[in-house]
Amino acid sequence: RDRISFEKLYRTVLSNIKNDGYNTVFVQVRPYADSFYPSEYFPPSNYVTGDFKSGLNYDPFAIIVELSKEIGLSVHAWLNPMRAMKSKELVNVDDKYPIKQWYNDKTKNGEYIVEIEGRYYLNPAYDEVRALIAKGAKEVAENYDIDGVHIDDYFYPTKDASFDSV
Repeated sequence: RDRISFEKLYRTVLSNIKNDGYNTVFVQVRPYADSFYPSEYFPPSNYVTGDFKSGLNYDPFAIIVELSKEIGLSVHAWLNPMRAMKSKELVNVDDKYPIKQWYNDKTKNGEYIVEIEGRYYLNPAYDEVRALIAKGAKEVAENYDIDGVHIDDYFYPTKDASFDSV
């Protein structure tokens, strides 16, 4: 969507939320090691841009926060810290992002990022991976007037203890 149609749609969503008596919105801002906002650490989400090759034309999360706050709603950012993209998607990500650098690095692909059943996951056993996850959460908290950050990983890829061990 272009910015104008996005704002119009979100105003309708907000009207419904407010009319139904809710006071808080939880917004998914990082579903697959990508972002719904301009990020130094994560590529723009294909859910916002249409693919992993394009950049953002506007900041959808800033619009969500601004319009939500205008009508008195609390805003919480929801992050999936470890779930990432599929290989066919990762190849299209710009090389400036850590996840693409790890994907391209034969010593880190399979360690820092691990493919399980066709999807990559960040491996929290490594300090550099945990630091990336923390920097991403900090980036959202510092750059937006939000009321909370929720780190949710019910998509943990396996019960195999070797996944998140060094």
